[in-house]
Amino acid sequence: MPTISDVARLAGVSPMTVSNVLNGRATVTAANRRKVEEAIKATGYVRNASARALKSGRSQVVGLAVLEAVSPFYGELTAGVEGILEDEGITVFIASTHNSAEREDATLRRFAELRSLGVILASTRFTPALHANIARTRASGLAVVAIANAQDELDACTVGGHDTRGGALVAEHLSALGRDRFAYVGGPGEAAVYQHRKSGYVDGLRAAGHEVRPEHILDCAQDTIARGIEAGQRLLDSPIPPSAVFCANDLLALGVLQAATTRGVRVPDDLAVVGYDDIPFAAGAAVPLTSVRQPIREMGEAAATLLLAEIKAGADHEHDHQVLEPTIVVRTSTVGARTSANHYR
Repeated sequence: MPTISDVARLAGVSPMTVSNVLNGRATVTAANRRKVEEAIKATGYVRNASARALKSGRSQVVGLAVLEAVSPFYGELTAGVEGILEDEGITVFIASTHNSAEREDATLRRFAELRSLGVILASTRFTPALHANIARTRASGLAVVAIANAQDELDACTVGGHDTRGGALVAEHLSALGRDRFAYVGGPGEAAVYQHRKSGYVDGLRAAGHEVRPEHILDCAQDTIARGIEAGQRLLDSPIPPSAVFCANDLLALGVLQAATTRGVRVPDDLAVVGYDDIPFAAGAAVPLTSVRQPIREMGEAAATLLLAEIKAGADHEHDHQVLEPTIVVRTSTVGARTSANHYR
């Protein structure tokens, strides 16, 4: 493998000059920088990341811990994170925790063992144990940013949507349509994100003079299309089926849409369906899905920017908490055919 000395010899400069070029320092003249860059290409020199990590005590790596890396939501989030960090020469390692407290703990420990610069953590439940794990991770010298709900209180920088407000937007929308039998389909009940969305929805309906029948509130073990189909079938089999259903994420909503279509239930004439997150599949569904939009990619960009700020500030860092307001994107699943989507806050 070619070394810095090989590059310096070919370029006719000192190894320190080559190092300065590699590290982007402005002390190198344009002529010498050009010589070094040409010599790097000619020799095929590649920086030794392991050696740099040994010298600095940190690798140029950031960990991204998400529930499911294959999820459309986390795919968008990851794109936002990578877009910011790659410009800084930082590699993103992604790990799926599968909503398991044990895997979250193990993942944070692995990222610390890798001497990462920091961790961006997405979780649906910030329990006392996870609070302790975050504190331990920060104590080991890693910066930590959490993708967290606006109502969560964490000793770390956070970026998240206002889920209670998002649920209230759905209640306002469905009430304005004159619906009178409401249902809710959520993910695992212990997940704070779903608790907040449900409370915003139920409280918003009550404020408008409506109630949700207890049998029409379903918390699914998983927030997947398959569980959405099962929930949709249960709702349609109930003695008094709902005329509107709010699903706490788009995958559940797509499952409810599929259950309704299979039964010959007309959407939105017989049943209005609303999802949450506005993943790319929402607009492309057989019945385009009305959904609460979170700026997911922007959320990832904001998290990465906060992480960089903490890495650079070190001990002088002060936590920042950013809340991205949701909007609702109205499509055919609640209002019938439209030529274009309508957005409002």
